[in-house]
Amino acid sequence: MLYIFTWDNRDNYFCILRITSRLVRLWLLRSVVLRYRCLCHRYRFFARADDWWRFVNYFEPRTTIFIEKIAKPTDFVVDVGAHIGIHTVHFAKKVRAVIAIEPEPQNFKLLKRNINLNRLDNVLALPIALSSYDGHIELCISTSSGGHSVERREGCVAKVMVPCMRMDALVDRMKISKIDIVKIDVEGHEHKVLEGMAGTLASAPPRVLIVEMDKDSELIDELRNRYGYRYVIVLDNWGKRVNYAFIRDLRNRD
Repeated sequence: MLYIFTWDNRDNYFCILRITSRLVRLWLLRSVVLRYRCLCHRYRFFARADDWWRFVNYFEPRTTIFIEKIAKPTDFVVDVGAHIGIHTVHFAKKVRAVIAIEPEPQNFKLLKRNINLNRLDNVLALPIALSSYDGHIELCISTSSGGHSVERREGCVAKVMVPCMRMDALVDRMKISKIDIVKIDVEGHEHKVLEGMAGTLASAPPRVLIVEMDKDSELIDELRNRYGYRYVIVLDNWGKRVNYAFIRDLRNRD
């Protein structure tokens, strides 16, 4: 369609020009990767330019401080939805070993780079999603690096099929005898992740779960009543989404 510029439609023209310019800038920010240092311990990270805000202040400060207090040198940690590895790196500096799980391809590449950048030899990164079954699952790619989700069906800039498996299957395949801490941040898919680790929760429950979920989610009562997580701590929140920490025995926090 030919858009003819006249005095009468000049305002619409400049409005379209401003919107187009903004979209181009946003796309360029998504494409550019920069190197940052976090304020916590000066750990280094590669991240997209539009993720700068994660490094100008403590990212999820209450969660970060909680990790500092809860992690033990002998712990085995699984970070589900590791993103680019901000919490993975903090865990890895404190514990024996970490499995970092991130299905989105660009995030996974940055996760691997950040593991190498911080010279970590106790982290295994896996490019998969965790869910309630083993196979493949469709991942909605968001404009935000932290917004990719297998739950979302609209507002995707792209969709990709990624491998998925149950936590129980992962534990069995890797012959893991005990997981001490699990962090889950999967943009609304946490109920399926927990469903896929029901066997682990019943037979060898982790000492601590850190789960991002909706405020006052029914999963809170399920983890309390069915799996014995007696203590619930509210950490950071993002509107209706909240990071909750679940602890089976408060005496084992330190």
